[in-house]
Amino acid sequence: MKKILHVIAQRPEKTGSGTYLQALIEQGDKKGYSQAVIAGIPADEFNIHFKENVKFYPVVFQTEKLPFPVVGMTDIMPYKSTMYRKLDNDMLIKWKNAFSEVLTKSVAEFRPDIIITHHLWILSAMVKEMFPLIKTIAICHGTDLRQMDLAPNFNNYVSKYCRNIDNIAALHEDQKNEIIKKYQIDKNKITVVGVGFNPNIFYTNDTEKNMDKIKLIYAGKLNFAKGIPSLIKSYNKLDIDRNSIELILAGSGTGSQFKAIEKMAEESRLRIILKGSISQKELSKLFRESHLFVFPSFFEGLPLVLTEAL
Repeated sequence: MKKILHVIAQRPEKTGSGTYLQALIEQGDKKGYSQAVIAGIPADEFNIHFKENVKFYPVVFQTEKLPFPVVGMTDIMPYKSTMYRKLDNDMLIKWKNAFSEVLTKSVAEFRPDIIITHHLWILSAMVKEMFPLIKTIAICHGTDLRQMDLAPNFNNYVSKYCRNIDNIAALHEDQKNEIIKKYQIDKNKITVVGVGFNPNIFYTNDTEKNMDKIKLIYAGKLNFAKGIPSLIKSYNKLDIDRNSIELILAGSGTGSQFKAIEKMAEESRLRIILKGSISQKELSKLFRESHLFVFPSFFEGLPLVLTEAL
């Protein structure tokens, strides 16, 4: 039986890359693969569950060994997080030691045939540095390309070892070209895989729509980079009666940007509903009830949520 070790540096249940990881695990389970997962989680949230046959190796943050929040691939995550560019030398050493320890343990115990890593960034480079003989597949999610600009002090290390990764999955042709340019990776190692969705969760049914009111929906992180303030300002310029329309914001955020968005929603002339963090099934139901999906983000690769909304 083929053994696959999935590796992600951040929380596996709160972001698009986490959804992608969960989908890979589900498909791997259907194929009968033996699977394990390494992921970063906060100390106060051990409620992350995988199927019983999936071994979970957590890297636990906000502990004595790792005394700061999970490090996220964007500046503002949908949970309390640390930015890569804010890691000082002591924090970076602690971060690397924590992941090295769990990687070493998982490989020794689980003995994977393949390692699948998420994001062409520090952890993927570490995996290939530590285990050069284990076949490694890395999935680019776009945020890793932005980190090359936001935290350039890591670029030499990341590029050096990511070049040795056996296969890289890109979301589209432009992203493939950017990977080649930024990492100097052999184009023959990169495959454009596109993005998929779960048809058992995301499907069409127009009978669920209420035609008495226009419903718009956004789904994703609630921060400025996603264009939410611009969306709310544009929404309020609509010449329409308040009772004839509503905008649903499905997702969560943290910090001052999230508070500013909450205030804008509260003061909006037209109705705005903040749904918070919701399940995939609840999101799909909201999609079927809505007439328009709005995605005003300023920085994206090929967002999974766009395919799900379609």
